[in-house]
Amino acid sequence: MSTPVIVDEVDGGPAAETFPRTGPLAVDWIAEVPEAVLMRIPPGGDTAAPLEAWESLTAEGFRDRVRTLARGLIGLGLERGDRLSIMSRTRVEWTLLSWASAYAGIVVVPVYETSAPTQVEWNLTDAGVSLLVVEDAALRAASAVDELADVDRPDALVIDEGALARIEEAAASVDEERLDQRAASVEESDLITIVYTSGTTGRPKGCAISHSGFLQGIDGPLAIIGERISASDSPSTVLMLPLAHIFGRVIEASTLLSRHVLVHEPDMTHLVQAFATHRPTYIGSVPRVFEKVHASASAAAQAKGERGAKVFAAAEATAVEWARTDSPGLGLRVRHALFDRLVYRKLRAALGDECRTIISGGSALSEHLSDFFAGVGLEIIEGYGLTEVGVTSANPPGRTRVGTVGVPTPGTRMAIDDLGEVLISTQARMTEYHANPEATQAAFTGEWYRTGDLGVIEDGYLRIIGRSKELIVTAGGKNVAPVVLEAGLLQHPLIGQALVVGDNRPFIAALLTLDAEAAPAWARTHDIPEGTDLASHPTVLASIQEQVELVNQEVSRAESVRAWRLLPQEWTVESGDLTPTMKIKRSVIAERTHDVIDEMYENRRR
Repeated sequence: MSTPVIVDEVDGGPAAETFPRTGPLAVDWIAEVPEAVLMRIPPGGDTAAPLEAWESLTAEGFRDRVRTLARGLIGLGLERGDRLSIMSRTRVEWTLLSWASAYAGIVVVPVYETSAPTQVEWNLTDAGVSLLVVEDAALRAASAVDELADVDRPDALVIDEGALARIEEAAASVDEERLDQRAASVEESDLITIVYTSGTTGRPKGCAISHSGFLQGIDGPLAIIGERISASDSPSTVLMLPLAHIFGRVIEASTLLSRHVLVHEPDMTHLVQAFATHRPTYIGSVPRVFEKVHASASAAAQAKGERGAKVFAAAEATAVEWARTDSPGLGLRVRHALFDRLVYRKLRAALGDECRTIISGGSALSEHLSDFFAGVGLEIIEGYGLTEVGVTSANPPGRTRVGTVGVPTPGTRMAIDDLGEVLISTQARMTEYHANPEATQAAFTGEWYRTGDLGVIEDGYLRIIGRSKELIVTAGGKNVAPVVLEAGLLQHPLIGQALVVGDNRPFIAALLTLDAEAAPAWARTHDIPEGTDLASHPTVLASIQEQVELVNQEVSRAESVRAWRLLPQEWTVESGDLTPTMKIKRSVIAERTHDVIDEMYENRRR
C-alpha cells in the first residue's frame, strides 16, 4: 500500500525498559522480591470463601509453581514453539499455566469459554494446538473437542479433574537443569501467544504476539499509570475480565509485574462480595461493568420511592458538576459534602471502600459516567489499545481529559491520516496475523497499523470519534457516528443497550433494550404493577421518548434519531449478540432484527 498521508502525529518517546523481555526472565525478575504477595488462591476454587481461608502466594512461590508446571509441560512432550490452548473462566490456574508456558517457550492460544464448537475448532486447528486445558467436564463436552478428527484433535486435560496435578506429576521426569536450558533458549522474538480476535464480524484472525511485544505492551502503560496504582500501602485488584482477551492479560500481567496482589473472580455475580472481601485498590474492566454499577445504584435509589430517586438524581448531577469544575463554589461544596454522606460513600463501599482508581478499556465510557464516577471520588483512567498493537495510550493520572483515551505510551507513535483514521506505530505490535499474510499486509502500511478507528489529536491527547466501518452514511449522504447518539441514549436508567442504525436509509433510527436491573425499580416508583410488559407500557415509552428528544437537541436534524423500538430482551454473550468483552455485534443484531428495522422505516413513510 502507498505511504499514508499524515496530517497529525504525537510521539510517546523512548520505550520503557523496566523488566526483561522474555517470559522466563520476567518471572525470575518478579521473584527478586521473594516475599511480595502476588496472588490469593481460594480454597478448592471457592471464591465465595471468607478471606482467612484463602492462601497467599508469594513471588517466590509463584516462580516455584511456574517452574514446576513448566517442567511438567516439557515432561508431557511439549517443545519450544508448540501450542497450548486454555479454555476457562478467569482463574488462578489460567495465570499459572500461561506463565509456565511462557517459561518453557510454549505458545498460549486462549479460547473463550463461551465459544461455539466451530469457533473452538477454528482456533485449535488454525493455530495447530497440541494440548488443550479446559476448565471442567461440561465445558469439554460443549467445546466438542473430542469430536474433532484425529489429525486435528489435541490432547485434553480438565482443570477440575486435576489437570495441574497431572502436569506437575510429569515434572518428575525433567530436572531443573533441563528447564534452565529450555528457558535460556527462549528469545524475545519467539511467540508468547496467539490471540484470536473475538471480532464483531467474520472469522477470527490470530494475532501472533512475541515475548518482547507482549512485555513492552505492559511496560508502556505502566510508565503512565504505574505510580498511581502503586500508591496504596498494599496495592491489589480483583480481576474479572476474561483472560482470553488481551485486556484481561494486560491487567493480570501489569499486576504481577508491579508485584501487587491479584485476585481472580470468575463469576460476575460474585463481584460485590469479591470487592467486599478483598477490598481492591484499583479495578480494570470494560465500560459495560461500570454502566451496570451506575444502573444498580440508580435502581436501588428508585426502590426507596420517589424521594430516593430524587436524591440520587441530585447526587448524580452534583457529582458531574463537581468533576467539571476546578474551583467549586460554596454551594457546590456543601451539596457535594452532603451527597458524599448520603450516596457517594455507599458507592465506594460497594467497590470495597479502598478503590480510588478505575481503569476502563475495551470500548468508550461515556463522558457523563466518567464525570459521575470522578465526582464520587473514583478516578477513571481510560486508555486505548487493540490486540494487534497492545495498549497504546492512557490518560495520565491527575491530568486526565474526559472524552479522550490519553497520550501515547512510551515507545508508541500515533498519527491521523488524511481520512481521519488513527494509525499506530509501536514496538508492542503483533508480528503478524497467524498464517494469514494477506490480512497482515492489508493491516499495515509500512510501520503503521491501520486501526479502523477515526480520531483526532488534541494537545497530545487522542480522542476516538468512531469506527470507520461503523460510520453510518444515510441515503442523504450524511456521515453519522453512532457511538455519540448511543452514549446519550444510555444515560436514561431504563435503557440498557442502544444500537443506532440508518446506513443507506433516509434517516437515523435506534434499537433499544430495557435494563434488566434498573427497569423493575423504575416501574415501582412510577406505580406500574409488577408483571406488566414494560416494553409496551405507555409510561415507559413516553419517558424514553423524552430521552430521545434530549439527545436530539445535541445534534443536527440529519443526525437525530427519528424512530426507535424498545426490544424486550437484552443482548448477551450467550445470545450471540455481544463479544466476550460485551461489545455489540452490530451486523449480527441488524440481521436478526431486520424485520423490526424495516418496520420502523416503513411506518415513517406512511
